[in-house]
Amino acid sequence: IHDIVAEKADIIAGINRAVWDYAEFGYQEAFPTVMELISIPANTLDTLLGGAITEGLDDCLYSLYNGDIDLLESYIIETQSNSYAKNAALRVYIQLYNDGEIQQQRLMDLFKKLIYAPVVEDDTFDTMVSAAVCDCRLFSMLPDVKYMYDYDRVDESYYGDYADCVDSIFNYGPYRERGLNKINS
Repeated sequence: IHDIVAEKADIIAGINRAVWDYAEFGYQEAFPTVMELISIPANTLDTLLGGAITEGLDDCLYSLYNGDIDLLESYIIETQSNSYAKNAALRVYIQLYNDGEIQQQRLMDLFKKLIYAPVVEDDTFDTMVSAAVCDCRLFSMLPDVKYMYDYDRVDESYYGDYADCVDSIFNYGPYRERGLNKINS
């Protein structure tokens, strides 16, 4: 049994290393494969990538992004995977908006789909969506964020109540300005 566990650990480490190597070298051809990988069930993905899901997956995806906005968007909307992996993809989408590759209306349309027609019920991801709307300073979407709070889809222990969310739009501190970074060799 010890040998089987060790072999499984080696396979997991190899997959994890391959993903980061692809990102480091900007191998954009791997983007669809990595998107498929992070679409696996949440527990399996957590086993494969562990803490890397919250610590760098967004930079990895940004480094691998190949221009297939439809793939990125469909993953964010339709995938029933790990909430934090979906948030990493959403952060890439927002970075593309900040880079001028996505128009504001398209970003707002994505947020509205996530708010009013979620394919997957996921309070953790919903909380991240409400925070993202505020982080993007989309003032016109405050009623949409309020809707999420009104229907208890936001974990207030994470981001505070609706008033805290509104206040956060006016925070221009250094944390708010951090964008994603491409991983370089």
